[in-house]
Amino acid sequence: MMNGKKLATKLKNSDIVKQVCKDFTYEFKDEYEFVPHYIDKNKLPKDWQVGLIIGTSGSGKSLLLQEFGTHKNPEWDNTEAVCSHFETYEEATKKLLGAGFNSVPQWLVPYDILSTGQKYRVDLARSISDNSVFDEFTSVIDRATALGLSNSIQRLIREENYKNVVFASVHKDIIPYLQPDWVYNTDDHTITINSEIYDIESLEKMQFIRKEPFMEII
Repeated sequence: MMNGKKLATKLKNSDIVKQVCKDFTYEFKDEYEFVPHYIDKNKLPKDWQVGLIIGTSGSGKSLLLQEFGTHKNPEWDNTEAVCSHFETYEEATKKLLGAGFNSVPQWLVPYDILSTGQKYRVDLARSISDNSVFDEFTSVIDRATALGLSNSIQRLIREENYKNVVFASVHKDIIPYLQPDWVYNTDDHTITINSEIYDIESLEKMQFIRKEPFMEII
């Protein structure tokens, strides 16, 4: 859905712009226009918990995501273990497992030595709450890990009864695992509400996901 409110930005010409246009036979326009996506929140399911914005890169996902909240970047003290940044042991274990960060030895190291994918998951664990938003969801982890994370994080959201958590991603394979209450596709401007069939039992039989969190001890 588009809201019809066009955004326009004036652009300055430059020698580099002129050379680009000359070499690539392109006509420069000094005004860039963009019509952002729009979701009528009144039409979303009552008390929804998980929303998903899906679409190709550059299709307007991040701008639309801002309508639901601001991404939080947690601060980390590298003199403390990752798990020490939570209020209680119970919160640490629940959220780290919920964020698919299942390697217990890595809970006991400082944040700065983690890989990019591990940092993404512990940032998610620290940030998950009501009205939280997450861009580039699962983009920096492999697809098997992404599917497991999608399942574990939606379970955490529902067990803790978090509300209005929105993810944005280019990956459609996560939909059956994340089980969003609504999906907005920025490529075709369509929204799907509670109409997907999530056959989780069959996925479990195929061993793609686990009913209980898996803790990697070594």
